[in-house]
Amino acid sequence: MNRRHVLALLPALAGCGSSETVTRRIRIIAKAEVDGKEVEGSTVMELTWRAGGGRMYHEPYGEALVPELNGRGTVYILPTFINPDDGQFGIGYWFGAVNQTLGIEGNGQIGDLPVIEAANGKYPVSGIGKKRFMPLMVSFRDEIRKDSIFQVFPDSFENTFGQGVKLTRACRHLSQTSAQTRWRA
Repeated sequence: MNRRHVLALLPALAGCGSSETVTRRIRIIAKAEVDGKEVEGSTVMELTWRAGGGRMYHEPYGEALVPELNGRGTVYILPTFINPDDGQFGIGYWFGAVNQTLGIEGNGQIGDLPVIEAANGKYPVSGIGKKRFMPLMVSFRDEIRKDSIFQVFPDSFENTFGQGVKLTRACRHLSQTSAQTRWRA
């Protein structure tokens, strides 16, 4: 066997070992109070944890959560975050939130897949009223102009959208619904 044979085998060898996958759907719900009345927005995301090559990989599929605040504006809650310590942009907010809730460190390991698969129920999104590792929230001064985008902080809804508007709760619901049916073509 020569060097070319070994190089030709590398892609196949990379696929050796575990290729276990867990796909879950989570419903993300945000609640706000507008002039004493509760408004709610929700979205469903599909999250896939894939083990391979000694690492855990994440694949999100879904859209932003977009609660309309009864004529006071719209907030777009994105599945990303900005680290408040260093200002770095991060992706996969919901993976981190689910992992943290289930006691999984970092990106997780193959041994964590059964925990993720078995999890069920509603979990609060920690940090409401704080800036620490919340999903990135944005709004537009003029929704027709892309350049009018600005960041919204959970504790500044009144400053942003006016007196009587506040973010009261956000949670995620891990569904036991089978994720075998793919949403994508």
